[in-house]
Amino acid sequence: MEKQRPLLPTIIILDIAMFIGFGILARVADASFLIVVVVGLVVAVVSVLLVWFAVKFDRQMRRLGKKHEEHSQT
Repeated sequence: MEKQRPLLPTIIILDIAMFIGFGILARVADASFLIVVVVGLVVAVVSVLLVWFAVKFDRQMRRLGKKHEEHSQT
């Protein structure tokens, strides 16, 4: 079985790109302050959920890899 790279570093890069994109969009667009705050909160919640799911996924893949290793040794 091929060793898989963890998903978390990729998700962190995606989150950074989302925040940079939101920052640029907030500067360029002439939206009201309330809309900027609401969209900012949505971006923050989505990025927290993405990190949470990535951590969960990485743990499950490690656990599955350990089970597969134990199974292949017996």
